[in-house]
Amino acid sequence: MEIRKRKKAGGDGDGGASANGGGDPDSFSVLSRSPRRIFLFCLAFRVVNALLIQTYFNPDEHWQSLEVAHRTVFGYGYLTWEWKRGIRSYFHPMVFAFLYKFLQVTGLDTPYIMIKAPRLMQSIFSAIGDLYLYKLSDALYGGNVASWSLFCQMSNWFIFFCLNRTFSNCLETVLTIMGLYYWPCIRDSSTDYPVNRKWGLVIAALACAIRPTSAIIWLYVGMLELFLTRNKVKFIMLEVIPIGSLVLGFTCLLDRLMYGSWVIVPLNFLKFNFLSSGGDYYGTHPWHWYFTQGFLVMLFTFTPFSITGIFNSKNQKLSVLILWVLAIYSVLGHKEFRFVLPVLPIALIFSGYAFAQMEVSGSSSTSVTKKKQVPRQNHAKWSPKLRLSVVFLLATNIPMALYMSLFHQRGTEDAMNYLSDEAYKGRVKSILFLMPCHSTPYYSTLHRNIPMQFLDCTPSEEKGQLDESDRFLVNPLGFASELARNWSEPPSHIVLFAPEETKLRDFMIQHSFKEAKKNLLDQNSSGSLLVSTSSMASSDVLPRFFSVFLSQYNSNSFLIPRSYYDHLPRRLPKTVILMGNGGRTWKVAMKSKRILPIPAESFKVGFIGAGKMAESIARGVVASGVLPPNRISTAVHSNLNRRDVFESFGVNVFSTSEEVVKESDVVIFSVKPQVVKKAVTELRSKLSKSKILVSVAAGIKLTDLQEWSGQDRFIRVMPNTPAAVGEAASVMSLGTGATEEDGAIVAKLFGAVGKILKADEKMFDAVTGLSGSGPAYIFLAIEALADGGVAAGLPRELALSLASQTVLGAATMVSKTGKHPGVLKDDVTSPGGTTIAGVHELEKGSFRATLMNAVVAAAKRSRELSQS
Repeated sequence: MEIRKRKKAGGDGDGGASANGGGDPDSFSVLSRSPRRIFLFCLAFRVVNALLIQTYFNPDEHWQSLEVAHRTVFGYGYLTWEWKRGIRSYFHPMVFAFLYKFLQVTGLDTPYIMIKAPRLMQSIFSAIGDLYLYKLSDALYGGNVASWSLFCQMSNWFIFFCLNRTFSNCLETVLTIMGLYYWPCIRDSSTDYPVNRKWGLVIAALACAIRPTSAIIWLYVGMLELFLTRNKVKFIMLEVIPIGSLVLGFTCLLDRLMYGSWVIVPLNFLKFNFLSSGGDYYGTHPWHWYFTQGFLVMLFTFTPFSITGIFNSKNQKLSVLILWVLAIYSVLGHKEFRFVLPVLPIALIFSGYAFAQMEVSGSSSTSVTKKKQVPRQNHAKWSPKLRLSVVFLLATNIPMALYMSLFHQRGTEDAMNYLSDEAYKGRVKSILFLMPCHSTPYYSTLHRNIPMQFLDCTPSEEKGQLDESDRFLVNPLGFASELARNWSEPPSHIVLFAPEETKLRDFMIQHSFKEAKKNLLDQNSSGSLLVSTSSMASSDVLPRFFSVFLSQYNSNSFLIPRSYYDHLPRRLPKTVILMGNGGRTWKVAMKSKRILPIPAESFKVGFIGAGKMAESIARGVVASGVLPPNRISTAVHSNLNRRDVFESFGVNVFSTSEEVVKESDVVIFSVKPQVVKKAVTELRSKLSKSKILVSVAAGIKLTDLQEWSGQDRFIRVMPNTPAAVGEAASVMSLGTGATEEDGAIVAKLFGAVGKILKADEKMFDAVTGLSGSGPAYIFLAIEALADGGVAAGLPRELALSLASQTVLGAATMVSKTGKHPGVLKDDVTSPGGTTIAGVHELEKGSFRATLMNAVVAAAKRSRELSQS
């Protein structure tokens, strides 16, 4: 028996949905109607589908679409490293930017709507994809196969779990099905279903604009069409090139507007993912993974039915398309389920074909063609094989779909939903995520512009280098303690997985954190995720009435809680009594017009100069948690490479230094000594007493800095080059108008890149000779030690590693033990041993005297330069 596709006979719409005229019983009668009714049915199903999705699948769902759209509309959000390298187009995020703009204008941007609206919007696209899958199946095989294909699409667990998410792959999948429907090479033209190759080309171009790898699909389809079409030149010159150029030009203009410079995203995407295998940073799979695991998991229990449909339908065009896509993606090392999502609905069409065969005759070998069609069978006449197959599919796919959508990896979504609600009520000041990077949604879900920090995992160009996520997982307590040492105040909330929480329990107690939310089911092995809140941080909020009371109080002294210290007005009476816990008080004598430190929870830092030193300090400040990147800025005038560097870790980059000064409470001049005067004098009119001014330029005295700026609230800092690795030895000196509290703020900032000490400015030339030039002396010592190791028989690489680690270990011992270096030397030199023999040679070579002379000579030269 055969199933045939008939011409429409009075049916409404272009679907020709009825398989046997208007009065025949229909297995899916609700679908045997107009395309409009089919769409409404699919839309209702996908809306319920969207509301049931409560879980986290992959970071790109939020970080590469919604987070970018949120930043575009609301002005805050985090751009991952991909956006710094120009390998993502704004085309897809702009779809959701329009949605966010609508919510912003109408005032509907509440936490619940901000969370649900994007997936509800995606459900509309998914319903369109369902409709076109039905229409494509109907055009190929008739209404019976179309109904069964739609049944397979709606009951497949992975489609239910993934298609309503805001991945670019999901919209790519919808466009793929739509585009295939219009291409003549995929199906024959008929009066029922006229083809429109130009529409197919437009949709294909849009799919490639959204996801450049979609070109894999359309290259196959285009080559097939080119082979079959008669007028090949017309096809290429009058259709492919004009339509492709139009869409490419539009996306390039959009990216030019959003990036601020010309960026050819498809080219950058190709270079990173295909030519340099950049995606491999996130893990690789065997070449056969899609064939033996990935795609089979997506098909799940539909696999035998799809294989049956492929062999019995003899549709080589679509079956080869599936094979082509899986084969090309198999060449890449990094593989993900969602990459091959666009061909999953095609495989489900073949499953629908197999079910249509069983419905007609109960035989899996029945032929189905477009030429003939047999009336459908009533439900009551379904064969036992068909009934068992349907029950089997539903019994295996529905539980999987519900589990994956409602429970699996739900914890991170619930955590952010909870924090979003708390932030909406004003109970969240800042958040620290101590978990693998991008484990949760971010600002697009929180929808509050508060400081947040997560562990960075930007791919490093140096092989083997651990990112912050890896370092934390290796040593959670050590990493957290390093962050805490540089906190100006603790975050109000910390989010982490349960295994790490057990390792950090004492740390949490020490820093006054308590559990706020627990037992959020997640993929973590312990099955839970925790949100902890700092009782100290949440209580240090100055009440409005207290601020008003202070501003109107005229007495010479008054009593205030110690935790309100940072919130006091800038001008105070002569005496303030600071009240601490347990009734303890501190009496502080203060000048009547004293300027207090900038509030620690809100101050911003700006760098004049975007060189290596500014980068090192900014990175250290961000990495240590002293400040979030959105409270740091610099200016780049023309060097786009430096702009990319700073934007790569979230720092605001302006086009002028004036903007930096305007936005900053602490202004750090990090320029070369010969241009400091010019930089300061040009900004003189923008500088004020409300700002802390800092210079790191060698040889430029405070008196000169204060004269050029017209301000005396200046601090001079002398860091050295190990700031680049967070191990600087810095010294600072306060100007006449700078307070000890100002010094504490600056010490926090520079403490993020090493140790900082305080000294009189007259000692700075000696500081230059010792710590400023000192790294060069040690580099020579390490090189000499390595050369000695080579001379003694060691390989060069091993000798250099041992030498550098030896120096590092020795320096750490001096720093941490507090013992005099001479004592430590004596501890390792036994009588007549190897070490004393080596020390003897150093003494004969005047090792100590040479180093001392080097420091004195460098200090003398520094003094000469500062006086010239």
